[in-house]
Amino acid sequence: MSLLLETYGRHGVEVEQLPPTGMRIQIPGNDPLETDYADAIEQARGLPAEQYPELAEQVVLALIRQVREQGVPLGTHYPPRPDDHGRQVLVRVLQELGYSARFEDPQTISVPLRDGERGAMDMSDYLSRVEGADLDTASEEVTPFAEAVIKRVSEVADISQASSEQLRVRLYPESGFPDGVAETLLGRQAGADLFETVALDTTDTVQPVTRQQHEETGRSEEETYREAVANSVAEPVEVSHHDFGGMNFVHIGGEHPYVSAQLHVLSKHLEHTPHGVLVALPVPQVVLAHVLGEESSHPVAALELLQNMAGRFVEEGERPITSQVYWWHPSSRERAESDLPDLRAVRIEIDQEQGSASLFTDDDEFGELLQSLLDS
Repeated sequence: MSLLLETYGRHGVEVEQLPPTGMRIQIPGNDPLETDYADAIEQARGLPAEQYPELAEQVVLALIRQVREQGVPLGTHYPPRPDDHGRQVLVRVLQELGYSARFEDPQTISVPLRDGERGAMDMSDYLSRVEGADLDTASEEVTPFAEAVIKRVSEVADISQASSEQLRVRLYPESGFPDGVAETLLGRQAGADLFETVALDTTDTVQPVTRQQHEETGRSEEETYREAVANSVAEPVEVSHHDFGGMNFVHIGGEHPYVSAQLHVLSKHLEHTPHGVLVALPVPQVVLAHVLGEESSHPVAALELLQNMAGRFVEEGERPITSQVYWWHPSSRERAESDLPDLRAVRIEIDQEQGSASLFTDDDEFGELLQSLLDS
């Protein structure tokens, strides 16, 4: 039991012994877990004493791994299984290059930066290539991803010296982040499953800024958001109008991942919007829009068309954001450029056989507007 207690403590887990063979394990944000190791201790009696430390290590890491897979930050890090060659090889390669790497959760690896800080990076692309891979396959795949980790975290380390002209805002699907990661970033909820982060734009990467890194710059969040939004809005975009179903749709596109920032200044592109705008944000390079209340507009048909367009973009695009359509509320016109626009999720389902339409939204105001536009 003393060996288990020592091993839990070494991995940053607070435990209390419950004699003779039980333990109470403190789980962050949850009730303590009480478990009994009588069976494990009995099985260990038949093993040579020199194997006890390894067995204790396996028992402790198995519990930490199980809890971290549920999104709870127990212990110091997420320990990959011994046969998880993809994660094990990546950690080993980074360590050989001088970086004390570790997985924070099943998808996120971190390496130390200056002053004890750690920089994190989502490794989903790499892990999708090495899921279930043998050691040789994982070793063949790992090098470019390890190099990308080193390059990105070195750029993150320089944020305090970065020019304010490099600041941008970028939109991500909040559900795309591993549990707890979005909370560590300098960002804000922009709508249902939409998370706008401040990012550092470099020659070939876009790196979200963490709150801890931002605090070290001494800048206020308001100042940073103002600069990041202004820089993003200033990025070149092309605005074009298209006729679908006899209705006008607007396509705002650019060769950069910051086009969604145009929602902060949408009224500059669409002047007359007393009823607001239906918008879709399927990929970082595109915003689709339809102004409600235009002479040729039919709101139900327009909403269905936008949903279909957004769905195709998401299916075919790289790193999509969402196929969800939002109502850009008309009050957004009066907001400061750096403030978030008011985006409310809306969806329509049409039953062609029954000739009926079902609106799905938590916003009563949009339902009332839709009915008034249909009646007018």
